[in-house]
Amino acid sequence: MAKILIVDDSPTVLRFVQRALRLDGHEVESLDSFIQLTARVREAPPDLLILDLNIPALSGVSMGRLVRKHEARDIPIVIYSSRPPEELEEAARAVHAVAHVQKSDCAAELRKAVARVLATRRAVHE
Repeated sequence: MAKILIVDDSPTVLRFVQRALRLDGHEVESLDSFIQLTARVREAPPDLLILDLNIPALSGVSMGRLVRKHEARDIPIVIYSSRPPEELEEAARAVHAVAHVQKSDCAAELRKAVARVLATRRAVHE
């Protein structure tokens, strides 16, 4: 399946997302801060990047912009945050994210969004 990288400062959320996406056969790696993000993306680019918006020291929007600026490959970004829907939409536009999901939604919603993004990506590259 796909190699997915999630960036979130909550160990509980990281475990939750890893379990949920591994059900679909994905390889899921995680980072709890932005510090290693650009190096990790450069060394082993993921097929999909999932970003939280509320990470201390650097917001998800700033992280997304950083990835867009320094990574030549167009990595799809999904915003995954507990912020209000209008903030998720605004953040998604700011980093050209392909989707956004609220953390309050069930795992099925995240899994559907990831499946939809990856299916669209495969269709474009075939």
